[in-house]
Amino acid sequence: NWRQECCKCEGSARPQALYESFARWKRLRGETPPSMTRFSARLVLMEGIEKRRSNGAIFDGIALTAAERHALAEAQLVVRP
Repeated sequence: NWRQECCKCEGSARPQALYESFARWKRLRGETPPSMTRFSARLVLMEGIEKRRSNGAIFDGIALTAAERHALAEAQLVVRP
């Protein structure tokens, strides 16, 4: 699943970064990603993940792996020349 393949269960991350990763993961499988609102609502139901506010929302207990951050950066370069 996405959490096992693309994330680590420590650290923190902004919702937008997590959603971009999840949406990309879903699309690569030929699936339609849910809305960011629905994604965020599901994320806080996962064990070990908490949402807090600090100049915007941040999820604690989850972060993207270095490999996933690199893959996202490369994907964005292809989309945005």
